[in-house]
Amino acid sequence: MPDELLTVLGADAEQNDKNAPELSERDLRTLYEALVLARILDEHCELLHDGGKLSFWVPSGVAAAVAAGSALALDDADWLYPSFRSAAAYWLRGGSVEQWVAQMLGSADDSQHGRQVAGHASLPDGRYVSVSGVLANHVQQAAGTALAMRLRGEPAAVLALLGAGSAAQAGFHSALELAARLALPLVLVARTDGHLDLASRAAGYGLGTQRVDGGDVLAVLKAARAARALAAGGRGAQLVEAIVHEGDAVDPAVRLRPFLEHRGLWDPGRQEDLQQRCHARIAAAIEVAESIGKPPAATMFDDVYAERPWMLQEQAEQLSRELETREENA
Repeated sequence: MPDELLTVLGADAEQNDKNAPELSERDLRTLYEALVLARILDEHCELLHDGGKLSFWVPSGVAAAVAAGSALALDDADWLYPSFRSAAAYWLRGGSVEQWVAQMLGSADDSQHGRQVAGHASLPDGRYVSVSGVLANHVQQAAGTALAMRLRGEPAAVLALLGAGSAAQAGFHSALELAARLALPLVLVARTDGHLDLASRAAGYGLGTQRVDGGDVLAVLKAARAARALAAGGRGAQLVEAIVHEGDAVDPAVRLRPFLEHRGLWDPGRQEDLQQRCHARIAAAIEVAESIGKPPAATMFDDVYAERPWMLQEQAEQLSRELETREENA
């Protein structure tokens, strides 16, 4: 296991260029915009939470570099099992701000019909699975998906994001044991404060490991991309430990911005325009979600079975009659 902490973004701009992973100008801008959007979303969600409009919310901004760098390292055929604080990964897998907000507020536009706790968005087309409310469950599920891919001979990988809390659960260790024993195409990107030395634990199971600066999005991308190539190439499961000091963490977008400016891809005018667009888009999505209201009560019977059985049909008809009676008496 390498003891050094992988870092790309330092004080030397020329050295940063040499160490940076290969990315197109478009991908660099997209990556930066995802980091900014995650922070601005936190500001709006904090106001919604304080105002009693949002019952549950976990900030994404401080961990945006880990989420975004990991998501951009994947191919379209790969699967991503997120943890909380993964909004940036959702967008980079093809999700929209509007759908994220609809899910947060449980509006009628929510693809999950308001059935999930806020912050548990999923994206089937992006192979982005809903967050597991039980710590480390999703790590086991990711290992199971990686096993299925191995049995089918699919040349792809599964990546799971997790926090330090998940690493303390039995499910995490069960997943590591299975992934190591069967050399599964699984990548775990774990966000810690550096005191766990999780990489050493994973190495004890036989996983390949790398420790990385979790506030440096290019370093996370570089490490996750390398780990994904090894796992998908038959070299076995990999773990990337991303060190994030939340108390004094520098905004990941602020840290990336000088790199874009050095390459001539960013300037203060673009920054102001981006912030205004992010605020406006989130505010508009919130306004729409609040104005259209909640999903119809009858949708609770949808998507339960491929064909609705008689008992659910009876319940649906009973609910329909009761709702009609309420409307008549209103």
